[in-house]
Amino acid sequence: VFQIEKPFGQLENGVFTDGGEQRNRGLEVSLFGEVTDDIRVFGGVTFLDAELTKTNSAATEGNRPIGVPEMQATLSAEWDTPFLAGLTLAGSVIYTGDEYVDTANTQDIPSWTRLDLGGRYETLVEGTPVTFRAAVENVFDESYWSGVAGSYGGLGLGAPRTVTLSVTARF
Repeated sequence: VFQIEKPFGQLENGVFTDGGEQRNRGLEVSLFGEVTDDIRVFGGVTFLDAELTKTNSAATEGNRPIGVPEMQATLSAEWDTPFLAGLTLAGSVIYTGDEYVDTANTQDIPSWTRLDLGGRYETLVEGTPVTFRAAVENVFDESYWSGVAGSYGGLGLGAPRTVTLSVTARF
């Protein structure tokens, strides 16, 4: 449980100015555990009650700040497969609630949910521990705005389906 109070800035007629105060009250819960020896689950959720306070405009007093969703959640799991020693499969579901783009709370970007999948294979190559990794971010190739950048309302575009491969070795 937390409460954070901080100043916030805003654009007025193309000039970045002091807009007042932003108060964030919230609850954050995280969990991690082993369902079995081969399955691990971890996740978290944050609930935010954010409000613009002490603003210099009656039109923004009490509004939700730019780029602050009311809820964010992540749930991930890993499974050490029984059919191939050293192979672990993983998946994550990520959710972010809608966010306002302006202090008047008249424009927003919608909430979004993304699925990521991946795996790793740990083995020995000539006595050296080596890990091969593969991951797919945004499995369904959804188009979404990933967030609003601070007080000036810049938007972040969510990455398209992205595949990454890597190899690491420990010496």
